Formats: sequence, structure tokens, C-alpha cells
Amino acid sequence: MFLVTFIGSIIASLFALCGLLGGVVFFLDAQQGMSLSAFISGFTAATWPLLAACLLFALLEILKELHAQGLADEKAETPKPAEKRPPAKATKTAAAEAGPVYFPVRETPQGPRIIRPDTVREQADETADKQDDLTFFKTR
Repeated sequence: MFLVTFIGSIIASLFALCGLLGGVVFFLDAQQGMSLSAFISGFTAATWPLLAACLLFALLEILKELHAQGLADEKAETPKPAEKRPPAKATKTAAAEAGPVYFPVRETPQGPRIIRPDTVREQADETADKQDDLTFFKTR
């Protein structure tokens, strides 16, 4: 895979160099009173390798992404032989119990609310009466 991308990058770089040099040569040799159709046909004939280089670079990037995705899929599909997989239900509950709780939530009649630490709760209780009347959306 590395050799293919390396050789492809070299070839694409050579195409890009040829396209850029062709464009420079075309502009240096262009005549002042050239018609638009002559300019466009001459310019495209001189710089087609630049377009080919862009396409080749794009195809190489797609190839790299597909290869990386294939490696990731292979790594995910092959389980370790000594390790047994627990049932999916047990895995979800174990992960939920083992992980830290960053935002503890309590269900209230108004909806879920984040439980705050005691130091902040005292300040929140004082302003709770004022904030209960203020709602962004009218629900009643």
C-alpha cells in the first residue's frame, strides 16, 4: 500500500509540475490579440496535466481512506481468542455503572433537571422562586 501511494504521489507531482510549466509557457507565448476561443483551447491544451494531477491526488486520498477503513474493520471484527464477549445487555449496564457521572439528572414534573453540588444549591434555592416564573417557552 505504501509503495502504491508513494509512486502515485510522485507521478501526480510530475503531472502537476508539467501542468504548471505548460501554463507558464502558454502565458509567455500568448499573443496580445488572441481570441477567447483560441485562448481557452490553448490554455486547456497546456494545462491538462494539472487537471490529471488533481484527479490522481484525489484518487490516492480515497484509496488511503478505504485502506484505513478496511484496517479498522478488520481490527473490530477479529475478537481476541482468550477473551469471551459478554452479552450486549450486560455490557451496557456495566459501562453505565462503571463510568463516572458528570451531570447527575433528577426527574421533576417540569422535566429532567441537573442536580447541583451543595454550595451551588444554596444559591440556586434563593433564586429558584424568581426563575420559576421566567420561562422561554410558554408551556401552560
